[in-house]
Amino acid sequence: MLAQGVGTRCMTTPDPAQPQQPRKARGQKPVPRGFALGRSRRLTGDGTFSGVMAARAKCAHALFAMHTQPNTRPYSRLGISISRKVGGATIRNQIKRLVREAFRLQSPTWGDAYDVILVIRPHTPVALTQYQRALDESIENLHALWMKRAQRKQRTTTDDT
Repeated sequence: MLAQGVGTRCMTTPDPAQPQQPRKARGQKPVPRGFALGRSRRLTGDGTFSGVMAARAKCAHALFAMHTQPNTRPYSRLGISISRKVGGATIRNQIKRLVREAFRLQSPTWGDAYDVILVIRPHTPVALTQYQRALDESIENLHALWMKRAQRKQRTTTDDT
């Protein structure tokens, strides 16, 4: 039998008298809970991604390719696909954080709710305002596409009757 502390890892128990500080990454400020893009506003899983991709509504931009599909929820949801070709983990995470923040700020200004998938293209991270502008331009084009599809669908149903 080994003596305690010799050849084993000892875990020290925290002193209950001292309050525990939340851990954060070096150089980052914690995001207030009300401002973060919640899990319910994210697209996850193959099923949701493939459903949006199958809708075949795509808009290309220099920073990303945007795929959309209207949803019945009162808010838009975001899915991000980012390849290792974009850069190392820190670069990819920085881009994802900026894109999520731009989406959080801009999506309430859109008239309709969409499921959005962004396929990030290789680039160096740019300012938050450039991501916001790119999202607005792309969603404007895709909204026009969905309105055109809705009109075409409505026209074909009225012609059949």
